[in-house]
Amino acid sequence: MVTLLGDVHFWTLRDDVVVKDADFGSFRYQDKSNVSKERVYYEDKRQYLEARGVMTTPKNSRPAKLRDSLKEFEDLMSRERVVWESWLSHLVYQLIFASGVIVMMTVNPSTGDLTRIVFDKFLVGKLLSEHLANVVMTKHHMLFSYNECRLSVVHLTRSPPEGHKFERLSALDPKIHTCEVAGPSGRRFERKLSANLSGDMIVVWWQTSEDEVYPWSPLAKDRDRANILVYALHGTNLDLMCYCRTEMAPLSVSFSKVQPNVLLTVEQGFGKKGGVTVLSCVYEVERGALHRLTVTTIPLEAPLMAHSHNPAEDRLLLACNNGVLALHCDSRGMTHVTKAGLIPSSIAWLDSGNLVVVSNERGQIQCFDLALSLIRLQLIMEDPNPQRILDFSEHFCHQQSLLKLAWAPIRKPEDSLLKNNPHLLLLHYIRGPIACLRVDVSAVSKDGLTASALVAQYIKHRQLDEAVNLLVSLNWDQEGSITMRCLTSIVNHLLRLSVTPQRENQLEGALGSFHVPVQPLSQAVEEEFGPAVRALTRRFFFQVLRSGRLEKAFRLALDLKDYDCFMAVNTVARRLGDSQIATTALENARDLESSCSSSASCSSVLYGESGAGSASESCSESCSTCFSDSGSASGSDYSNQRRRGEECGDGTLEVITEAKPPQDLHQPTQMMPGMQYLSFNDSPAHSSGTSAATPVDYPPSSQTHTTAITSEDGTVTINIRQPDRSTKSTLGHSVGPFTRSSTLAAVHPSQGNSIRPSRTVREVFYSSDPNEEFVDSETVSVFVNKDELQNQYDRAVYHGKCSSCY
Repeated sequence: MVTLLGDVHFWTLRDDVVVKDADFGSFRYQDKSNVSKERVYYEDKRQYLEARGVMTTPKNSRPAKLRDSLKEFEDLMSRERVVWESWLSHLVYQLIFASGVIVMMTVNPSTGDLTRIVFDKFLVGKLLSEHLANVVMTKHHMLFSYNECRLSVVHLTRSPPEGHKFERLSALDPKIHTCEVAGPSGRRFERKLSANLSGDMIVVWWQTSEDEVYPWSPLAKDRDRANILVYALHGTNLDLMCYCRTEMAPLSVSFSKVQPNVLLTVEQGFGKKGGVTVLSCVYEVERGALHRLTVTTIPLEAPLMAHSHNPAEDRLLLACNNGVLALHCDSRGMTHVTKAGLIPSSIAWLDSGNLVVVSNERGQIQCFDLALSLIRLQLIMEDPNPQRILDFSEHFCHQQSLLKLAWAPIRKPEDSLLKNNPHLLLLHYIRGPIACLRVDVSAVSKDGLTASALVAQYIKHRQLDEAVNLLVSLNWDQEGSITMRCLTSIVNHLLRLSVTPQRENQLEGALGSFHVPVQPLSQAVEEEFGPAVRALTRRFFFQVLRSGRLEKAFRLALDLKDYDCFMAVNTVARRLGDSQIATTALENARDLESSCSSSASCSSVLYGESGAGSASESCSESCSTCFSDSGSASGSDYSNQRRRGEECGDGTLEVITEAKPPQDLHQPTQMMPGMQYLSFNDSPAHSSGTSAATPVDYPPSSQTHTTAITSEDGTVTINIRQPDRSTKSTLGHSVGPFTRSSTLAAVHPSQGNSIRPSRTVREVFYSSDPNEEFVDSETVSVFVNKDELQNQYDRAVYHGKCSSCY
């Protein structure tokens, strides 16, 4: 099982936090004067930690005086309520208390130790009251809300230097101003705040019930009954822009972290029969009005305990009081449900969005990936002991309640000079202490807990179902390169294994994430990744064919619509005595051949030794080059006549095309009903890339089918279908798809069983799709070694196996 390894650091000197000296995965700070001589292993553990740069006893040297600052901070937490807290960077964590005290804690990201604690008491006694409801911070403002209809606006007239965090408000020349806000007068609500990305708008909202009753008044306005107010922020002035009232009781209202003028709300309502309905709404602030763009209704069986949007804000994770986790994806319109081992009360997403941690009130935590697959956790110890639920309650003498759970922002590559880049998870308990879980990801990947790193770990631990589920959960439009890397890793690993029904289903699920996506892919994604995915699909086709699964191979050939795939099915079916599939495959191959030959004509420029001589030849043998796009060409592609000229070297290549839609492909009439459907319907890979030039018939004297490809940088690549020079190369000879030196015997309607004489590489030169993969072909490039390309082809199709293996 995939397991994340880490250690926990308790930032406290309190004696009610118990950490054993023999426990090398849990640490807390020690006061030297309180260390008992009876602790036999304390000195060994201290040497172990100091050798690794971990602090055991906070120093009290100036100017930081960390030990005294830590005692003062713990005393402050035990007396006052924390109103707001958040990570400002991967180094700094900030807290604001109800009295106005601001605390900034600096952390060593490599060890998880505290390095500095700074107190700022500038706002103490300058706020309206100590009953703060919420705080929001922008680059130039700090806003404090209360239970009354008033806000305190702190305008920072002097901006901190770029890339620096302020430690003292007095250095920024703050101006404090009190503003009145709309809302029902005489009623006390806990007003909460949220600011947009640019910092020029804030939203004030409070919780209300569905059946709440207001006293009638002739002077009452709609804004007095609204519970969402959007204000424009200019200096110390607040101007009401728009307002609305939610349909149900709002659980959260916040500005989007992606778009500056978008509001996200989550509302909860209860049905008459006991059901729970959650509304996920998206609002847009435009021209002084609040417009509701989308509303998503999510039915649940139990009330919510916690919820959170992922960093990309395209998924919403809902945690119910019965332990159910529901992950809803708006773009796909799907909700994935799983059962957690606890009752979640807090949710924290990693910045990458690939990992989420949930915790209950006791501080027990569980970890899941984007597909809600469980990832085990373990603290450092002598024996491996992965845990489904990581429990810290054994370290407390009295039961503690968790208040906040938050991942530290991931360090940027340019900011990280060390190879070890652990992830920090902060756990804040009510009245203290604060714990920091340091997750070591150096053994997983140097880039952190990315999707490709998790897939690699799943493959390593043989959790292929979890790897496929994570792949299907990724978004091709947003994470195309990472998704392609994950797909390649999964397919390459599965193709190395023997064929079983379970592995076939896993391969179909992985390839289906591109071929049959839940959400349609963009044209740019299809053009960029379609050829590579199509090559992986062809490898899957030949593995299925080698295993003797004719029905599955035939269905894949129908998806690929390649001539050589049909001929390979025909050859193997005749060898195994299945005449029906052999006949149908041959009919499909002839349909593709006739469709290609009747819809286009090619003129090729032939180069001699000097490059001056040229001749025109035609081609009558069809292959996957001619039909790679036949399955998905749109109506606009079939124009009446088209002439295209391409400059290549010293000559000009002209192609005259007159295209027709390809004919329908045939299926065996006696095939089982379940086998008559395609594995990947309407493959996007078919429509990716540029349209291939369509060849016409060559003279009967030609045997070798050659394709010249000109790339944008001028590289000329020639693909040759080599002839079989043996005397047994007749139509009746069984030539399978696994022999590299010979091609499948193809019968043209006008030529019967005639054998074409060989021709040289330089004799044929016509345009084609540069991204297509060929079976039984050799590739010659002007700038690439022929043997190197042959080896690459062998690894791609045959995994380096020779033809004698078959």
